Amino acid sequence: MKKTLILLLAFILIFPGLCTAAQYTEYIHDGRMNLSGTCEEASLGDIITLSVVSSDFDWQDAENREALAGSESDIAYYDETTADANGGYKFNYILPDQGEYTLYIGSGYFDKAETKQLVYINKDKNVADVAALNSPDITKDAIEALLKDGKYSLGIYLDLYDEADLGNAAQVLYDYYSAGGSKTTGYEDTKSLIYKAFMVDLLSKKDISTMEDYSGCTGIENESIGKYYDAAYAAQIAESISDMDISTIGEYEEALFYAIAGNVIKNNDNVGNIKNLLLDYYEKLDIDKSDITSGLASYLAGKSLYTKESIKSAVADYKDSLKNTGGKDTGKRGSSPGASISGYEYPQTELPKQDTSAVSVFTDLYLTPWAEEAVYALYGRGVIAGRGDRTFAPTEPVLREECAKLITEGFKFYVTGDKLTFDDVPEDSWFSKYVSRAYHSEIIKGFSEKEFGAGYPVTRQDLAVMVYNALRQADIILPQDAEIVISDADKIAPYAVEAVEALCKAGIISGDENGSFNPVNSANRAETAKILYYALNLGN
Repeated sequence: MKKTLILLLAFILIFPGLCTAAQYTEYIHDGRMNLSGTCEEASLGDIITLSVVSSDFDWQDAENREALAGSESDIAYYDETTADANGGYKFNYILPDQGEYTLYIGSGYFDKAETKQLVYINKDKNVADVAALNSPDITKDAIEALLKDGKYSLGIYLDLYDEADLGNAAQVLYDYYSAGGSKTTGYEDTKSLIYKAFMVDLLSKKDISTMEDYSGCTGIENESIGKYYDAAYAAQIAESISDMDISTIGEYEEALFYAIAGNVIKNNDNVGNIKNLLLDYYEKLDIDKSDITSGLASYLAGKSLYTKESIKSAVADYKDSLKNTGGKDTGKRGSSPGASISGYEYPQTELPKQDTSAVSVFTDLYLTPWAEEAVYALYGRGVIAGRGDRTFAPTEPVLREECAKLITEGFKFYVTGDKLTFDDVPEDSWFSKYVSRAYHSEIIKGFSEKEFGAGYPVTRQDLAVMVYNALRQADIILPQDAEIVISDADKIAPYAVEAVEALCKAGIISGDENGSFNPVNSANRAETAKILYYALNLGN
């Protein structure tokens, strides 16, 4: 059994400069450190050793250790102590110079030495260099000198430091300050600004293939748009930025913003994210807030829009399409009933026609033409309704209480029972009776005994479970002849696996164009209507 080591790095003073970059912990102080910990298997008097070496030296390599015999060139600190009665130990030591270090804590009880990597930054020099860089009359040469000497004091020790031309970066910073760029006395903001100058240097040489290679150096983390950054598309973002002529920090920040925003629109199948992006930045994008709807977000999804002009143009096109079509589908958007949309793909099957006399009720079903038949059929049966103003809002999410109503009304479940214990389902709420029917019909459960989850969008896997439970309660036998493979089946929660597999085999649901089911994404109104329609028709 592997031996356990419980470590606590307790620094002598509390300080604000503790952060992580890659595997390193930044330590901004005067170099004095207190390392304490516990080896649970150690007994009183057992030897514990601490070796602190420069990080480019592998202490665990026997040949390296032999080569160091009688030399302390790469050893910053070495000592040994004895464990107390509880297996505890403590070391006090001082790091001599700024730099990257690896700590090896050893004992006969460890399978191998435990390690901790850190970067020591001298606090006094850090404060002085940050202040100097932000001084009012600093010159380009002074900036370059600070960059050359400040690899550690300015916290710019990541790989990008060795790749960038410090002279060019200094010029970029000088131009930024000269143009009125804001100065700051903050360490993190200063470090981010320097890294942006490094990125401008590399981009000017077309020397970046993926943003992922420069994690922690791009400045994304300090930008408000950073919350929308997805590392899975780092290469795509880098490609869109690399195509631009970037020579200033301002141009880089602008390019970074539109690269990330464009990536959200191009690759995000969650319309809600696109809508939130537009609502967060409608002023910067110069679009009218009142124009931002789920319909607009759905229209933009999948388009390549990496500039303000292209986004504004697409918004204008969407508004024109509404005027020109009167809200009816022209056939230029959407997909056939068998095409994949937002995580579901429906088979090309002729289904029994229901009451479609209300076919002109909703003006926004052109957004999801593949769901039109299902929506009007369920509307004709009194199962589903619109949002008012002749809109169905097909791309909006379905709430859990709404799903309870749809299923109990669709399957005619009117079972009642004891009073519900959910605090978020008031007896006088419009959905109380539907949640009660669904709960006592064993179709749906709550998040806990006290919380149903009212107001939360229903996830795709939960929708599958509810529909599956309803089919079983209705004694409907599901066909099992469809051969559908879900590529992200490992992401489906254990409680939903049986339901998803059964509905896939019945041909009711499947994956998107990539074979992904996206189990934790919200189900929208069009998807829910289509699935419920297929499920109800199995009983006909």
